[in-house]
Amino acid sequence: MNEDTEVERLRAELAAAEARAQHTQAAGNTPDRIADLRRQVDEAGTAEGLTGEERRLVKESIAAENRSKPTSRAIIWISIAVVALVVGGALWAAKSSDDDNSSSTSTVHTVRYLVRGSARTADITYATSNGGTAQQNGVDVPLSRETDGAEGITYTMTEGAFVYISAQNGGEYGTIQCLIQVDGTVVLQNQSSGAYAIATCSGRL
Repeated sequence: MNEDTEVERLRAELAAAEARAQHTQAAGNTPDRIADLRRQVDEAGTAEGLTGEERRLVKESIAAENRSKPTSRAIIWISIAVVALVVGGALWAAKSSDDDNSSSTSTVHTVRYLVRGSARTADITYATSNGGTAQQNGVDVPLSRETDGAEGITYTMTEGAFVYISAQNGGEYGTIQCLIQVDGTVVLQNQSSGAYAIATCSGRL
């Protein structure tokens, strides 16, 4: 039913109600009289003994009273809306909790950047664990930590982190190779040769 049709229906019902009210007043059918008729029906348990007009008045009074009360359908829809809000809120809270849990339990990996080859030195650029980059120039090949001499540069990174290393041959000859290990396994590698050649490895955990 469109809006115009609904408005016309309401206007018709209003006009009919006004007409019935005028008829009731003209016939001396005051609210007190109608209330008396309803008490009579309630006490007797039947409308026997009332005239046809009096029965009509009682019937219309009861119908008007019922229209003023919320229908069972309206109550059902209100209940459904309340339940939907409660369930929706619970689902949202559960999803937020899952997101928090997944964030706090992200898988952690050990990432090691390696530079090898026959080149003597290299200029390197690599991704760090905080999402930034670092650069070192003229490092010895193979790449090793200055602190303890262990090969490569090691970081602890979470699942989905970007890993990257680029190594450029610092001389006019030789080969240069980049490798990325994750938890002890080489997952990315590349090699280039010649003067100032560049080898690049990149990906995501």
